[in-house]
Amino acid sequence: MATVGEMTGWNGLTYVLDNGNQNIMKLNEGEGKKWLKEETVLAEEMTGMSIDSSIWVLGKSGKIYRYNRGVEEKFAMSALTSQSFAKSLKTSEQVNFLAYVTDENTVVIYGKDGKILGKYNFGERKINDIGIENQNKAVLVLAKNGKIYRIRIK
Repeated sequence: MATVGEMTGWNGLTYVLDNGNQNIMKLNEGEGKKWLKEETVLAEEMTGMSIDSSIWVLGKSGKIYRYNRGVEEKFAMSALTSQSFAKSLKTSEQVNFLAYVTDENTVVIYGKDGKILGKYNFGERKINDIGIENQNKAVLVLAKNGKIYRIRIK
């Protein structure tokens, strides 16, 4: 039974995290098939996914995994920040970083080389979602209070 974690599109196709089957489903014209190769399964419950030609998935633990052509590729994170729950992984092919939300009020940013670039705590302001602003190489943060904040990545 499918337990959908998140869905995103790439090149006219839709990809869905299927935590129930520990897989990524590739949907085409309403038909779904397993995208991960035969012996490959998701390592933990996944809470976010983003595509930039590679498929990047975020584990509940805050660990980021990288997949190409249905196979996991090595992605070593320089530090794994402690958090209670990680969500909302974002990147794009136009930037060299990945960002996600943790603990409802913190944005964590890693380079695609695995090095941590920053951890931004918004204090009492809880985060609704984040997005990538390609032209400014920034992360946009939508707080639950309706305000949008920008984190520029250097």
